Amino acid sequence: MVADNLALLLEACTAAVAENSPVVVSRYVLQPALYRGRKFDLRFIVALRKVRPALVSIYDGWLVRTADEEYSVGDYTNLRKHLTVMQYLDERMGETADRDWVRKEQLVDNLVASFGPSADEQHIKMACHNAILECFSLATSGIHGDADEVVGIDPTTSHTRVRGCYGVDVMLRPRTDGACRQECPLEPVILEVNYKPDLRRIVREDEEFFEINATSGQLQFRSDVFTVDPVSGVV
Repeated sequence: MVADNLALLLEACTAAVAENSPVVVSRYVLQPALYRGRKFDLRFIVALRKVRPALVSIYDGWLVRTADEEYSVGDYTNLRKHLTVMQYLDERMGETADRDWVRKEQLVDNLVASFGPSADEQHIKMACHNAILECFSLATSGIHGDADEVVGIDPTTSHTRVRGCYGVDVMLRPRTDGACRQECPLEPVILEVNYKPDLRRIVREDEEFFEINATSGQLQFRSDVFTVDPVSGVV
């Protein structure tokens, strides 16, 4: 749901918690970048490999999800205009037809045409990767909340090596900070981070996303899919 009424949001959250349903509340992005007039977001698959300092690997084949209808402010009950993850809405509505997914290359071509050559794949990827690394760095830095409890992953624990897989959803919006032309004209906004994300679409589009470990026989991410810069931790 989308609302500007705090009491209404709290009521909806309370009802969801009572039913043991997960709740995510975030600020609505009013002026997102659009793909052919429709809202979109990007799904990045991230492997958190180390906590001190945060070290992440990011799958290079990020996914594009788009709304079904053209975007405009208002009419917030129209989920096919305001939401971008349509396959779950399809499942809830009992619709099973395969979708014609927007490919990364199609989106990039459209953004370059709309925002200029600095909105290319490399600039978008680096902007998003830096935002993701900052997010995980904050989550593992031991930030203290109002009751002095540690929020996120406690850095004093022994989790120097971890194996966590996350789905990070990112929306792009035009920058308003007067960035120079060499920088990406779009800035990433992280919408949410999901542990153990749905990988069905990625596996369908990239049949070699997983591989079998020759020694253990276990299923694992293919090593050349997730690569990390040893200095920055960003692909």
